[in-house]
Amino acid sequence: MGDLIVSTMWEEFVSGFLVNALVATGLTFILWLRERRMEFSYVISIWLTIFYLCFLLEITLLGREPGSRSAVNLHFLGTYAPDMYAQSYMLENVLLFIPMGILWPIRMERMHRLAWVILGCFVASVLIETTQLVTERGYFQIDDIWLNVVGGMIGWSIWKLCRCVSTVRRMN
Repeated sequence: MGDLIVSTMWEEFVSGFLVNALVATGLTFILWLRERRMEFSYVISIWLTIFYLCFLLEITLLGREPGSRSAVNLHFLGTYAPDMYAQSYMLENVLLFIPMGILWPIRMERMHRLAWVILGCFVASVLIETTQLVTERGYFQIDDIWLNVVGGMIGWSIWKLCRCVSTVRRMN
């Protein structure tokens, strides 16, 4: 039984990954056709951003049955429980926004400041949670919002560290 569940989850992950990769490749190619003078690193950052947004939509909205969930939890740490199942959902919310914290500063100069990344992650998370509530594709949970923001902050910290290391290497 457990093998069947893992096998099914793996198949869904692989098929979703391939669809997202195809969509990202197609949209990136269309953008490249419009502006052929783009640097390769810029094209890669566009592809990664589109792929990530497709992945985010799949995980938070499209991969869920409409009308399957409808609840609001406004209690801070209201989703915390000592079991691995609950903690894995909390970890998922952090991991989900780490790429956003990395990609936004790469794509937008304004996001070089942590305050803008925090605000952007907060707004994006509230939009996702509100859409989940309205479409009944997920629960509106305060914990999801602050954990997403923490993930964005971790991602920004990774970006900042890489940028500092890159600057030091160029100076030497």
